[in-house]
Amino acid sequence: MRKITRRQFDAFCYSREPLIRVIANEVAWYEAFDRKILATIVFDKTDRDFGFVVLGRDGQRMFRCIDMSTSIKSADEAEKALRVCVDKYKNDGKEIYIQGDEKAAPNEILIPCVKDKNLHPYFKMLINEDRLEAASNLIKEIVYTFVDMDGNYIREFQTRGFDARLWELYLYVYLHNAGFSIVRDCSAPDYHVSFFGEEFFIEAVTVNASQNPDRPDPPQPETNNDVLDLTNDYLPIKFGSSLFSKLSKRYWEKKHVKDKPFIIAIHDFHMPGSMTWSRNGLSEYIYGIRTRLVKNSEGKDVVVLERIKEHSWHGKSILLMR
Repeated sequence: MRKITRRQFDAFCYSREPLIRVIANEVAWYEAFDRKILATIVFDKTDRDFGFVVLGRDGQRMFRCIDMSTSIKSADEAEKALRVCVDKYKNDGKEIYIQGDEKAAPNEILIPCVKDKNLHPYFKMLINEDRLEAASNLIKEIVYTFVDMDGNYIREFQTRGFDARLWELYLYVYLHNAGFSIVRDCSAPDYHVSFFGEEFFIEAVTVNASQNPDRPDPPQPETNNDVLDLTNDYLPIKFGSSLFSKLSKRYWEKKHVKDKPFIIAIHDFHMPGSMTWSRNGLSEYIYGIRTRLVKNSEGKDVVVLERIKEHSWHGKSILLMR
């Protein structure tokens, strides 16, 4: 058994619930036997003593509690007891520790389920290129714990929906790390989230490359001036189109969503690297205000705010009603 960082432990453990963070603090993290076993030492905030939790993979390959102990006086004593406990799993002949409530086979997201010609080029890179091994291993681990509510997640991740499904997975990890519980009771919106009874919903939205040959996306910008030109009209229309499509579904009127907060989480995938420079286009679309740094009559830099009345790009226009 060897000590690892919290970050390493988090990359493989998705079984925590928010209450755990309230009643106890994790103070040390471990792995054993080529990551067959994970473990953590915890400090009980109420009783002011220590304990440990041992985790092994269940029938869906998710790391879950298989052993534990409490009421230990110190962290050092907890580690000693943990080492004795973990050692009994070394040669037990098991790699999987069935919990009895597993309802499906493991989600094997990196095993192609469609013909090679239908695979997304980024998915092919993910499974074939050695330089992406770390990323593919992390994604594989995350998806073991992911519940596919509509039954299409893996197929779409491997094909035309790669970007959108990757964004959903990012949000899944964010929500877990932030201490929220995901309520798995609906396929739309994407996430029903709870935090000690306070509920909200999230729909993941992506900005995608144009599929219209008569209105193609412009070349990738090479200078700051190129970015500014695209921010004026092109980017707001790209963001606006994606948002309009989602808003037309009126998720907030659904019975299970009504009267609860509804969040749209949007990310730009319309060209390689676009999310690193395109976000100003979203704020200009939402708020109808353009912010620019210009030289005044004295040659000093000043911020100028301009109210936007309309965005227009290659025959498509959005009139801002404000």
